[in-house]
Amino acid sequence: GIPSVERVEISLPVTALAPGQSIQARGVALNDDGNVITNARRQVTFSSSNDSIARVGVSDGIITAVAPGVVTIRASAGGKSDEVELT
Repeated sequence: GIPSVERVEISLPVTALAPGQSIQARGVALNDDGNVITNARRQVTFSSSNDSIARVGVSDGIITAVAPGVVTIRASAGGKSDEVELT
């Protein structure tokens, strides 16, 4: 069986991007003990609150800034999620 996800953590190398720049978001799923669930790497998915400001690859976490503004990037796995703001 798949271990249950206690929480998800998202991290970005930077929190500000200029249009046209790309970065890699990192998302991990953690179990009750706070350990990374290694086989959940495929299950962490990413989404952007506004694709007209920044797009993110659902499975690869590659964020590309499209236009200036504030956007929320979310990582989700096993019903849990975490968010980070990008400007």
